[in-house]
Amino acid sequence: ISKRKGYTRLNSTDITGSPDILGGIDAHFSGGTQKVLVFAGTDAWLFNNATRTFTAQSETYTANAVPSLLMFANNLIVMNGSEARKYSGSAWSAVGGSPPLGGQVTIHNNRLVVAGVTGTPYQFFYSGVRNEASWDTTNDVVLVTVPQGEEITGVGQLGTDLIVFTRHNTLLYWQNPSNKGDWDRIDVSNTIGNIAHHTYKPVT
Repeated sequence: ISKRKGYTRLNSTDITGSPDILGGIDAHFSGGTQKVLVFAGTDAWLFNNATRTFTAQSETYTANAVPSLLMFANNLIVMNGSEARKYSGSAWSAVGGSPPLGGQVTIHNNRLVVAGVTGTPYQFFYSGVRNEASWDTTNDVVLVTVPQGEEITGVGQLGTDLIVFTRHNTLLYWQNPSNKGDWDRIDVSNTIGNIAHHTYKPVT
């Protein structure tokens, strides 16, 4: 098997302890700051381009929990179903406002959208506008119903729409920017869905 242009090993030495790599991101912040991070075992690791090594960030995560990683309001957001953390490019902190702890995260209309919360597998929650620390988990929530009664298996972006999956359903949602509680829904398919959040990737 050949790959065009081959590949180049990024790090010169293995990450300490050789933990399983669970996720990674090339994070771009305002002002031109760029950080490459991987999440392995129970920690986040920051790449040092000068030494070609990864440095542990002393972030404590649930072992073997694959994280959802995305940029939102100039922060890297990390959610894995148990923790909600953010990275500003220089410092780590908890996501404030008691966010729902789901492992499925995306963005719609300048809001974070979170699903996959234990105990509420049929709902997705949305944050305040450009504010990852603004959550009303009582009112800012949408209950997703499908013929088979299946739980949400993934959320993502599709152009200007929010896409929601269950195992056998694909749904499009769109929120009215002038009325956060007003959501339109289109059932794209009631036979074809997606079994895992991380397997969906829009290609433009």
